[in-house]
Amino acid sequence: MGWAIAPQGQPLFIEQDGVLQELTGPVVRFSRQDVMDAYRASHGDLTSNAGFLIRVDDLAFGQPVRLVTQRGNEMIVLGSIQASALPSDPVAAARWLFGLHTPRHLLAQRMESIDLPLLDPLISLQRSGQQQQPVEVHQLGTPVAHPQASVIVPLYGRLDFVEHQLIEFSRDPWISAHAEIVYVLDDPKLVEPFAKQAPAWHRLYRLPFKWVWGSTNRGFSGANNLGAANSRAPLLVFLNSDAFPQQPGWLQTLISELQGNPSVGAVAPRLVFGDGSIQHAGMAFVRRDEWGVWINHHPRMGLAPSLDPHTQTTALPAITGACLVIERDTFEAAGGWDTGYLIGDFEDSDLCLKLRAHGLRVAYVPGVQLTHLERQSFKLLGQDDFRQKVVIFNAVRHQSRWASALRELGEAV
Repeated sequence: MGWAIAPQGQPLFIEQDGVLQELTGPVVRFSRQDVMDAYRASHGDLTSNAGFLIRVDDLAFGQPVRLVTQRGNEMIVLGSIQASALPSDPVAAARWLFGLHTPRHLLAQRMESIDLPLLDPLISLQRSGQQQQPVEVHQLGTPVAHPQASVIVPLYGRLDFVEHQLIEFSRDPWISAHAEIVYVLDDPKLVEPFAKQAPAWHRLYRLPFKWVWGSTNRGFSGANNLGAANSRAPLLVFLNSDAFPQQPGWLQTLISELQGNPSVGAVAPRLVFGDGSIQHAGMAFVRRDEWGVWINHHPRMGLAPSLDPHTQTTALPAITGACLVIERDTFEAAGGWDTGYLIGDFEDSDLCLKLRAHGLRVAYVPGVQLTHLERQSFKLLGQDDFRQKVVIFNAVRHQSRWASALRELGEAV
């Protein structure tokens, strides 16, 4: 990145080892106030859009990279730097990339042409390596012989919610008789304390459960896929660690609604905050023009459940992954959870759109309600400028995969 002022018609190039690339293509141009302040008096409107950020492929590590212009047959070097290596870890690489300034309204354009082509291969390489890591599976108690449903709960950042979930599970006769519980540890800091505490939880609540450790942090999608791969039931229930049933029978109802609607590929309940207001009643796709992206939106968040217009199971554009029930065969046919997003976000809507591409709908079941403290572990990642840019990056990737569907379904709730 840098800035350059050139007379009209005078070309600018990035040059390395005699190879020239024009300052066009995967480039974002923008105004820089510091340049305008310093040079507007002498160069006028030529100072507009002097700033640039460009992706240059196939640079040689450690060799000079030059910004040059041409005057007749003469090449004039305006500036020179050396190519250095991005970190191989996608999050570390993203922190470095996202630290390069671009005006907010140009971020989506920039991320599509510059950041996504750089980070996608790093994410794929990391996910491929994770698949080669050893997996530990531990069973506490005698499992249900032929479970009808596998409840898969990823754990990241904290363990204190596990006991609250086990209390609710132990109060539900159907879960005790027909479900297997699978906790997926997705944080190396949790392995030792969980292994120490798990036997006491089993003895106290007399509920068999399994825990899985995949040797590394795989993220929401990777942890869910690992849990599915190490479970046995024909039905999969993906449940966040901070989501708690309010009464027995909740899972039976969700399964009944799923199996009673052959055109539906997945169902999700109403989720409410601790104060009883709605957190999830289906999701919509909303265009954020100031960012240039489609985002996932919870239209009735914060309202009282009595104001929910849906009184029966309803097909909607998307549903949350915080509590989602799906047939294993359907899940596998759709390719499981997509692991290509950075840190998190958009995996649930991505799965919903994959089901739609397979001719299936997703449905919201207001007759079942759980309490959801909403992304308590995710908040450990921070709410700073980087976090917002991660959302925009993932939104760009999401809409690059599902642009036509997003336009068709946009804001249709």
